[in-house]
Amino acid sequence: MTRSEVRRRLTFAWLQYLVVALAPLLVFAWAFGGHEPLIPILAMPMFIAGVASMFLTLPRFGVYKHALIATGKALNTEEEPAAWIELARVRRLGMLFACLPAWIAAVAVLVGLEAVPQSLLAISGVVILYLYRIPGSWLEAGGWQTGSRRSPACQRRRVTTRAVASADALTLRSPLHPARTRPAFARAWRARHRCPAGPGAALA
Repeated sequence: MTRSEVRRRLTFAWLQYLVVALAPLLVFAWAFGGHEPLIPILAMPMFIAGVASMFLTLPRFGVYKHALIATGKALNTEEEPAAWIELARVRRLGMLFACLPAWIAAVAVLVGLEAVPQSLLAISGVVILYLYRIPGSWLEAGGWQTGSRRSPACQRRRVTTRAVASADALTLRSPLHPARTRPAFARAWRARHRCPAGPGAALA
């Protein structure tokens, strides 16, 4: 399975959970919104429970974030398929918890919760669900550059590039280097090695 197919499946799963989160609220509001509330005194406790349910999503999002970072590190390796499977499992559980505020708002329709608190709980659930979307640029780039490594070979290339740049800068500062005595050579040397202007730049 290619990464574009993985992206389509993950996007489709996210849309499914979005529908699952909002459909009960829409159905309950349409079917029972005009009826007499069953237990009006429970409207405020239900709203507080919906707000409190958002805090239950924090631990799950932390687990999802670590799984996403682990998947980024496993890209282009033998562990990539298993990492995608684990990420999908953790993501499903996290999105299930993200639906709780909207589901509580749907149940609260029966006890007479007003439309504004219902909308607030529904929007909060959608916002939490949005955090579980995997950006397409993340897949195309092969994971995040910050905090993760694509492969040991790529990491070694970056370290080698930095070391060569540092060595070039130190060499250019040497008083015996030709760049300090021959301006024409300094310009050609910097153009060849792509080195920023150093102490010999004033002589050029």
